[in-house]
Amino acid sequence: MNPMQASKKTLHTLSKVLGEPVSHALSSQQTSVNHTACYQGDVVIYQAGHSLGIAEVQLHLLLDEVVTTLVQPWHVKEWLPQQQNALCTILQDQPGFLRTESILAVVIHYKGDTEAKVLLPHPICVQLLA
Repeated sequence: MNPMQASKKTLHTLSKVLGEPVSHALSSQQTSVNHTACYQGDVVIYQAGHSLGIAEVQLHLLLDEVVTTLVQPWHVKEWLPQQQNALCTILQDQPGFLRTESILAVVIHYKGDTEAKVLLPHPICVQLLA
């Protein structure tokens, strides 16, 4: 991650998401996840406790010395590991934060207006079938 001072628009978005004023933040549109570049707009699979989630990356941030990613979560309607994909509903909910280290993979996807199909990497399929 090569962080730079966040723009006024980014600070405004962060203030809105956090519910408190943010006057300074470092942000980046790109970081490395498991030796793969992860950019703003990419779709990722992440580990959330004992479950997996899918989200669209909005921005990478350095918050309290921790690389954090602002994401727009997607609702997984169905995991289909035998077909190596997942069917999702694109939510227009409030964005959320996750530790960038919890991102397992950047994935290939097809995105419609309200639904998406995500190609699952083989290791994720194996994990879901276990």
